[in-house]
Amino acid sequence: MIDLSIGTLISEAYAYFKRRMVFYISMILVYVLVMVAVYLIGEKLGRLGNILARLVEIYINAGVLKIIINDLNGKEPELFDLFTAGDVYLNFLIASILYGLIVGIGTILLIIPGIILGIMFQFYKYAIVDKKLGIIESLNYSKDLTSGYRWTIFGIDIVLILINVAGALLLVVGLLFTIPLTLITEALMYKKLSSVMEGIETDDNMHLA
Repeated sequence: MIDLSIGTLISEAYAYFKRRMVFYISMILVYVLVMVAVYLIGEKLGRLGNILARLVEIYINAGVLKIIINDLNGKEPELFDLFTAGDVYLNFLIASILYGLIVGIGTILLIIPGIILGIMFQFYKYAIVDKKLGIIESLNYSKDLTSGYRWTIFGIDIVLILINVAGALLLVVGLLFTIPLTLITEALMYKKLSSVMEGIETDDNMHLA
């Protein structure tokens, strides 16, 4: 039985964050600077520029997850990894669009279905980055991964949102700490659930020094 209590997850995530605090804060700063530049350029190019900017944003989002997954898998993360998600980008992009459509349609239907579908499929992006799964395969993997844990995941997601709200209220500077902390927490949740589904001991799958 895995421990998915929010206290345990955040404590473990903080240990990872604390070990590489300067690195993770630098990652967020680089991400913000790059995206500001990309969207400023996109604005000058009109509607097409905005679309291209969004495509770049999704690419770098995959890079952020790659950094965090590498860290959890015991591989030394590097800032340049923000720009090295090309091998999974197409699947990541199409799956992200499909996920958005699924959640959007569910939300239109009555909101609650949108929330349920959002939780059910939310780990598709980690499955693509971590396991190089295909589009439908990653969504199905997330569905199986969250089975039996969706209420727990919902509660954790709410807490993570509130943590980032608190970070935003701290003159926004707090987001430099809360965003990487909550991303690591979510990735840890994915890794723990994945280890259970695949019959792997969680501790063997983590490489916290």
